[in-house]
Amino acid sequence: EDNDAIGVLLFLPDDGADYATIAARIDVEVDDASPEAGGVGAAFVFSQMPGGGTTAAQETMRIDAAGNVGIGNAIPASFHANAENLVVGSGSGSEGITIYSGTSSVGALYFSDGTGAPYQGYIEYSHSTDKYVFGTAAATSMSLSGGTTAVLTIGSAAAVDTAIVFDGNAQDFYIGLDDGTDDLFIGTGSTVGSNGAIVINGAG
Repeated sequence: EDNDAIGVLLFLPDDGADYATIAARIDVEVDDASPEAGGVGAAFVFSQMPGGGTTAAQETMRIDAAGNVGIGNAIPASFHANAENLVVGSGSGSEGITIYSGTSSVGALYFSDGTGAPYQGYIEYSHSTDKYVFGTAAATSMSLSGGTTAVLTIGSAAAVDTAIVFDGNAQDFYIGLDDGTDDLFIGTGSTVGSNGAIVINGAG
């Protein structure tokens, strides 16, 4: 039944006295609320000693029957269905993930919906310019730089309109650049150039 042990691989090093200390182990257990003949879901459970004492091996990572990975927790499937493939953290204290890049290189998180287009959305951090770049539809949409004197840039110098839209319940408002006329509009709705209440032209 669920959580029953299936098998175990033990790692017992020489601790200076004998080979009886379980420094690490990989357990396989039933991960299936309704196992049946010819069909039993299984989970891999990875445990290790923290060192610096005699604390027994603690679970540090689990791969459940659905392939979800929990690092620091045993419940990756308990989180949102859109974001349970990898769950990091114990839910206690500060937790985090670090992307460790070169001083003149980029750290990135890419979003893809197929191999034909390697990415559709992305978040990049350039260490050479200390700049975040946010992309949608496979193109740069926004960047953030400047540290404590932050500069938020909408667009990427392409010949397209850009805007900030305030999505209200009954009425939308926008601040937008009409790249065709080089005019900045403040207006109602969400279409740049329409219903402009204030217009600042390229000449100021």
